[in-house]
Amino acid sequence: MILERLSMSRGYYYGEDAPPLTGEIQFKGKTGTVQIQLNEATSFKILSVVADQLVESSKELAMDLTKEVLEAANPLIAIEGSQDEERT
Repeated sequence: MILERLSMSRGYYYGEDAPPLTGEIQFKGKTGTVQIQLNEATSFKILSVVADQLVESSKELAMDLTKEVLEAANPLIAIEGSQDEERT
């Protein structure tokens, strides 16, 4: 069997009035599909397993996005700098 889908959600509400975190996991095999409903406790267990990797992935993404922004800004900075030199 392979993991086909994993989803967790609180819906659209957060804070004190937020509904419990629930989810669904779906596996697909040769003979069919198995779908399991996740309660809040099970959802938190899954999140705790992936939490450290989620933090690392977020840091890597932030670094990559920052690098792209700086690279995209370099030509603009160079153009702006050359215009300043022409004015002096």
